[in-house]
Amino acid sequence: MKILAIGDFHGKFPAKLKARIRKLDYDLVLCTGDLADTNKLRDLIFKNWDTLKDKELEDILPKKFFKQITVKAINSMQPIINQLSSLKKPVYLVYGNGDYPSSKTGKFKAKSLNSRLKKSRKITLLTRKLLVISNYGILGFSGYKPFEAEKKKRKSKKEKIRIKRAKKEFENLFKKFNNKRRLIVLFHDPPYNCKLDKITNKKSPRYGKHYGDRILKKAIRKYHPLIVICGHMHEYQGKCKIGKTTVINPGVAYEGKAALIELENERIKNIKFLK
Repeated sequence: MKILAIGDFHGKFPAKLKARIRKLDYDLVLCTGDLADTNKLRDLIFKNWDTLKDKELEDILPKKFFKQITVKAINSMQPIINQLSSLKKPVYLVYGNGDYPSSKTGKFKAKSLNSRLKKSRKITLLTRKLLVISNYGILGFSGYKPFEAEKKKRKSKKEKIRIKRAKKEFENLFKKFNNKRRLIVLFHDPPYNCKLDKITNKKSPRYGKHYGDRILKKAIRKYHPLIVICGHMHEYQGKCKIGKTTVINPGVAYEGKAALIELENERIKNIKFLK
């Protein structure tokens, strides 16, 4: 089986990358999310980092301005959805922090990622699902840091229950597929403390720190899936090993990057990084 791994568009799908993809032979597309152009919002978060320790960005910006840039970011998902729908093979997607589910769009009266994909015959959103395709299991778990509260200091009872439920669902998905050497995990964040999660962006308030997901790392150590495909970290395009598992970041699509992964039975036959 041949997989086109791609993600982190942030509102841009370069023509050069689309042209290269048209020439490739692949069976399906696995997308790590971040379709929307959230660069303006990210820059504002970095700029106001100290103030945001106990507040949200919308609490410190003028309401009209915040709504304007957020709606613009939400609507920027649609052109990327259209481009992904035009690819010749089915697309399986998890969403990350640069996407907007219905829980984040309601108050803006804008269409969520969920609703935008309802009419798509080519794109399947994997929120917390396990699919079996060509005898391979594809475990998709959506969201940015799904096992942590955004505000760590004060977790409400409701938030604790949500996190506990998410961890249990993640564990159960691994248990549903017996042959872990034919299991592919699609996740937005990289696992914690690997070569693909250290922040090298000097503009980031978390520069120099590892910022991957600890629960994902624990699951890799326990279940040893064949591969984990992740994104989020714009600094990286490449692979690393955690035990028997190969972790792959295909690189940021907005810079024309992706990866073609060829699997044969219970092994990785080849990985080609598009640059």
